[in-house]
Amino acid sequence: MAVHGRSALAGATALFTLGACTAGEEGSKASPQLSTRTPSASASASASASASASMRTVQFDCSSPIDHSEAPPAGYANVGNAVALDAGSRLSLADSPGANAHRYFAKTGLGVKSGASATIAVPAALANAVAIGWDNHGTPVAATRIDIANCSSDRGGWLWYPGGLSVAAPQCVPLDITTGTGQHEQILISAGKPCHE
Repeated sequence: MAVHGRSALAGATALFTLGACTAGEEGSKASPQLSTRTPSASASASASASASASMRTVQFDCSSPIDHSEAPPAGYANVGNAVALDAGSRLSLADSPGANAHRYFAKTGLGVKSGASATIAVPAALANAVAIGWDNHGTPVAATRIDIANCSSDRGGWLWYPGGLSVAAPQCVPLDITTGTGQHEQILISAGKPCHE
């Protein structure tokens, strides 16, 4: 599984306003920090049950993209030529609207290649701390998995949708992406906290 992260370039196109981001600082790559403590069997079962209960899958609404482009802007990770997300910026946080899942909201646009299918998922371990959502209808950002099925456009190219991540606290968020062709990748999104110190 590959991990993508690229530095945002100055002077990005107007499409970058989808993200309302501030540029991040580039540093050495670092994997998300994981605890080495081994939880008890009962604690593991409880955590697993809690995460499962928090998982929410939604079918992506392809209608009404807010923009179209021939290619993703600089700083966006293009996963399997299916979806693109900003993995090169440190996203600023704002108070999350009340309908969203968590306290903070990191606004960033999602690009979907016309005709492509993919799944974007929050790892189960973060199901109680992160939610995602994109569309052009004001749907609350409260999913942990989004299934995208063949969003098509007569114009081809990339379709763009507003939305972002709802997070309980500033954090580097890993998102697992599986494309319709079976490609699996994980990208890191800097939601108020750098992913690469």
